[in-house]
Amino acid sequence: MGIIIRSFISLFILTLSLSNLQAQIPDKFFNLRVLPTDISKRDLINAMKGATRGLGVRCEFCHVGEGDV
Repeated sequence: MGIIIRSFISLFILTLSLSNLQAQIPDKFFNLRVLPTDISKRDLINAMKGATRGLGVRCEFCHVGEGDV
């Protein structure tokens, strides 16, 4: 029974930490070279996910620094 509770707590903490990562993405973008600067957050994330899938890389391939998502 203890392992179920520990697993649930671990999953809960992981979910909270992932939601904090999402919150770090700004609402407005300033340093875009190819995409329009008025792109929505959802469209930008989808474009980046598509690029990483298409290239077979992870976010760190393009993004450098602490807190890479």
